[in-house]
Amino acid sequence: NLSNNLASGLVSLGSANLSITNTTLASSFYGMYLFVSSFLVDNSSLVGSLSGMFVQGGYGDISNSYFSSTGQNIYLVGASANIFNNIFYSAGGNNLIISGSFNNVSNNTASNCGFSAILVGGTSNTIEQNDIYGCTNGIFLTSTTNTNISHNTIHSVSGNALSLLDANNTLVTNESYYNVPTSIFVNNSGSDNLSLNISNIIIDNPLGGLSNYSNVSIFDMVDPNSTYSVGWSTNSSALPLSRLSFNEKYLFVNSSSSFSIDNLTIHYQDSELI
Repeated sequence: NLSNNLASGLVSLGSANLSITNTTLASSFYGMYLFVSSFLVDNSSLVGSLSGMFVQGGYGDISNSYFSSTGQNIYLVGASANIFNNIFYSAGGNNLIISGSFNNVSNNTASNCGFSAILVGGTSNTIEQNDIYGCTNGIFLTSTTNTNISHNTIHSVSGNALSLLDANNTLVTNESYYNVPTSIFVNNSGSDNLSLNISNIIIDNPLGGLSNYSNVSIFDMVDPNSTYSVGWSTNSSALPLSRLSFNEKYLFVNSSSSFSIDNLTIHYQDSELI
């Protein structure tokens, strides 16, 4: 156990096959600072630091551990890691920042952060089966390519469940979002189209429970210099004459400028027709 260090609880530079297990670290700045070729962090606790864990380069696993910091819990720069079965609780900034490629973030709980639960930049990263809540934003992609997002549950955030900023070749499947102001936010600030493929996203009412929800798929070559958002809504105006709502399901699709979506599909079950 290491605590109350002015700089870092644990620093490792240039190591290979570094293994950190069953360790508790608390520090004023970094809990861990790793610049290594390969690493394992398992069954450990990093609390009270400005940055729980900073990793530059290398490849490794981060698993079965607990993180709570005043800044960000994990910051990966140019590293590739499997990050699984962790609890990220409380961060003044982002719970997890990824700036690299071939990372897999799965089966974690990420909550109570000042900005985003998972902030991603880079290429060929996978984010799946995480439970995210209590942050400003859920999953936030910026300038990414070939990102796969699936089977995450995001709820009780004050901003966007899923933010896609200049994200290309993004595949999103089988997500569940509820009690969020905006489910999906898309922005393309560049001059080229960006590929977006979203399928079977449950956009549920604020209480969850699959009442007045919509199952949504979107395929879009996002136009340059365009922005739009999609989310759950109630009816805000009188329906046209001789028209009824389908099971009181409503969505908003908003933008501050002109835009188009190539294909937006709302799925339903036969049982919902009864």
